[in-house]
Amino acid sequence: MRIWLALTAIPLLAAPKDIQPLLAAYCIKCHAGASAQANLDLGTLPSREAMLANRKMWLKVMDRVKAQEMPPAQPLPSPEEREFIVRWIDSAVNRLDWSKVKQPGHVTIPRLNRSEYDNTIRDLTGLDIRPARTFPEDTFGESGFNNDREGLFTSPLLAEKYLASATEVVDQLKAARANPPLLTRKIEVETMLLTETGLRPTKYGYDVGAVQNTLYQYVRFPRSGEYKVRVRAWGQSQRAGTLAGAAVRVAGELKAQFVMGAEPEVHEAAVHIPAGNHRFSLHFYPAVIEDKKGKPADRVTTSFDYAEIEEIPNPHGDGALVFRKTPAETIATFASRAWRRPVAKEELAYLKGLHRKALERGDSADDAIGLPLEAVLVSPNFLFRAENNPKPGAAVKLDGYQLASRLSYFLWMSMPDAELTNLAASRKLHDPETLERQVRRMLADPRARAFTSTFFSQWLGYRELGKSIVPDRGLFPTFNDAMRESAFREANEFFASLLAEDAPLTRLIDANYTYLDEAIARHYGIDDVKGASLRRVSLADSNRGGILGMAAVLAATSTPVRTSPVIRGKWIMNTLLGEEIPPPPAALDLPAPTAETKSLTLRQRMELHRKAPQCAGCHHRMDPLGFGLENFDAIGRWRVHDNGQPVDSRGQLNTGESFEGPVELKRILLAREKDFVRNLSARMLRFALGRELRYYDQDAVERIAAAMSRKGSRATVLVSEIVKSFPFQYQGSPKAEEE
Repeated sequence: MRIWLALTAIPLLAAPKDIQPLLAAYCIKCHAGASAQANLDLGTLPSREAMLANRKMWLKVMDRVKAQEMPPAQPLPSPEEREFIVRWIDSAVNRLDWSKVKQPGHVTIPRLNRSEYDNTIRDLTGLDIRPARTFPEDTFGESGFNNDREGLFTSPLLAEKYLASATEVVDQLKAARANPPLLTRKIEVETMLLTETGLRPTKYGYDVGAVQNTLYQYVRFPRSGEYKVRVRAWGQSQRAGTLAGAAVRVAGELKAQFVMGAEPEVHEAAVHIPAGNHRFSLHFYPAVIEDKKGKPADRVTTSFDYAEIEEIPNPHGDGALVFRKTPAETIATFASRAWRRPVAKEELAYLKGLHRKALERGDSADDAIGLPLEAVLVSPNFLFRAENNPKPGAAVKLDGYQLASRLSYFLWMSMPDAELTNLAASRKLHDPETLERQVRRMLADPRARAFTSTFFSQWLGYRELGKSIVPDRGLFPTFNDAMRESAFREANEFFASLLAEDAPLTRLIDANYTYLDEAIARHYGIDDVKGASLRRVSLADSNRGGILGMAAVLAATSTPVRTSPVIRGKWIMNTLLGEEIPPPPAALDLPAPTAETKSLTLRQRMELHRKAPQCAGCHHRMDPLGFGLENFDAIGRWRVHDNGQPVDSRGQLNTGESFEGPVELKRILLAREKDFVRNLSARMLRFALGRELRYYDQDAVERIAAAMSRKGSRATVLVSEIVKSFPFQYQGSPKAEEE
């Protein structure tokens, strides 16, 4: 039976003959026909079905009518008429009997994305191989995340990569059984090759002062994994605002960057390096720390003495997680762990048959066991997380193994461990108290960092910094690759701490601490942090605390050449509060400065721009919020002047409330904690499910948000309520959304 039949028992509070005149009088001037603003066509009264199908938009319309933001100009409805419109929308989209609209939605058979694939191989084999580095980039689906199953296609190229990856993994497993000695190597730079012949050795090594000068040597790395790289070096600079830097590359890929002091020092970094014979190279780079222009003749030099490479022992690097006493046991255990469920008899017989045939044709014992292991890794049972599809219109509860997979790929972005698998086998995992204990355990595990860094970087938008978003290097030379990495590390460490400490998630808006290394601390004007290690730092400046003061977020919400109050304001409304803003009309971007506007601040140019009637509606909502962050420049540094004039960070909301600067802006956002928590709940539910939410998911979102409000908006409460929710524990039919 169609879902709509279940809704007819709840009548609308307004009949069409009552609401139609109000829409005609106040709405259709802007919202009718093919040119209807925000694609909201009210020329014909929408049915309840249509309003429910577009529920998210109608909730936004209701909020804007209540806030007296719609209609934006005369004629305006009376208070009674405005209340009547609000009640009409509310009755259509909120007065639902959720027990009769209960459906979990359908998740497309989810293939592993690149991160999930690499993490699963690591936990399955014990080897940190990262074969997905050669896979095509994952796309983002409607949910806004790259684990959205609708966006994860399997192309012919990807299928070829799966085959090559399976071979690479099995080859490294076989090599691991030989257990070659750990690599330790010291390289005196005088023994290294040069890309340029002009350098002359010194008594200690080489002085390098040009980017094109490279010192290199080929090194065979026995295993894919973590290695400590140390470089003894120092620098000298006669250029104001610039220090000497050293960079380490392996196979052409940047692995580490260090800023040099004047005295010899050993600089160290832990980096991942794939197995193979790779070019190990040392490079000079000028580390710009202030925007002070030096003369080209000013000398900046890095002096290199030696480099060391030390392999970090991997406790599972011998293949013991895979290989058992007998080939039959190895095959059965590997397949069950890789496929995340018990293996059927006929499946196991097929895999054992591959092993037997390999031996019969004369393959070595290692090659023979490798054949069924490769077959396991190229099977859809490994590459996809299959879940049963119920009959049309029905829903089915996930079994224990499927729930374990949903849980582990949500919080670890990897396969279930033995504890989850055992709970699934004993049919205890669905128990709410058991789930809560597992959530706390999993969030305390280091593997949860994959979840925190992925979810927050994609939700808040800074993942694209350095990819599709790159600050102009000429205007912002200090924001180099090393600085961007420090900004990422600050944000990711802060978010990981929130979950590890089970802190209130309102700290995302305001906190009195963050995590800094010397580079990002200096960027913020904090002088007492030294070294490349992150540490928790109390903030004396209350403008800086929380995500609104993080360089990664501030740079990601700017253009390459300047700040953008529009982007930042829209980001606050949409990303933090869940209010969607329609795209701007075509060809109405902020014009380039003219002779008349060149001396104006960005705010003054924006004031001119938003006088256009077609721009005013949205800009009056977004811009004040964005201007509250104008003291932060396009890469997140604090400033008090813009274009030679004092920064004006004042804002006034449509409610009439005024504020100035980040501190007062954060106060306003904290006053909307309910909206923030509801939006965060919806965003994380999207990520957990790997799909966009539909109108019938609203009941789950409201339940999760209500639990958050009751229990102090704690991180573990949010995650626990999501994994206990109906859409997380059930699978709907593919046709359910048409019902």
